[in-house]
Amino acid sequence: MSSFVTTAIVAERTRREVEHLLGTGLPSVRIVRNPVNMTDIAPILMPDVSDVRIASIGRLAINSKGQDILLGALGAPEFKDKVWKLSVYGGGPHLEHLKRLAHHYGIADRVEFRGYVDDIRAIWKEHQLLALSSRVESAPLVVVEAMLCARPCVVNNVGGVTEWITEPETGFVSEGQHIDSFRMALGRAWLRKCDWASIGTRARDIALKLIDPDPGSTLLEILLKVVRGE
Repeated sequence: MSSFVTTAIVAERTRREVEHLLGTGLPSVRIVRNPVNMTDIAPILMPDVSDVRIASIGRLAINSKGQDILLGALGAPEFKDKVWKLSVYGGGPHLEHLKRLAHHYGIADRVEFRGYVDDIRAIWKEHQLLALSSRVESAPLVVVEAMLCARPCVVNNVGGVTEWITEPETGFVSEGQHIDSFRMALGRAWLRKCDWASIGTRARDIALKLIDPDPGSTLLEILLKVVRGE
């Protein structure tokens, strides 16, 4: 029988971080992508709107999801005269604090807190850009879902995000987890606004190559090999 057990991990960066924390290499690792929670993965045309519509999707917990970073970035002087709206989806313990921050930065009239939405495709029928300002992630499904719907993403470089997003091919990457870094990434995205449709198309092509169409079967295969001692 094999002397080690195969470890299933959702992102290559997660593997490296686990090895770093343990101070040793993992002898047998398989990357198993999280299942995509969409029955329809067809692309969605960009909405025909005059303003820029940005979506933030995730639990309202700023210690991990970092929506405060996004609000601080959009509250910067260079975005005051730009025409945009932000929809924040999700619920959580920091809703009221995020509302206060929106008022603090003078952008409350352009930020809408829309709660939970079950239909992710409905979000992308209205919005053009995903903003993921997380401080901590592993393999965020919201990025994959946005890419499959042909949307570019502005992301913090956390977890396995850059295994999906490369700048400027499929999105824009903030190398730090702070307001200034995310503000600059948003600024770079804004300069390429006319290219968002083509960037979204490339993002979709990459996502289709990376997703596992049947991660449950992949995991079952790993478990069966362990049982058989392979």
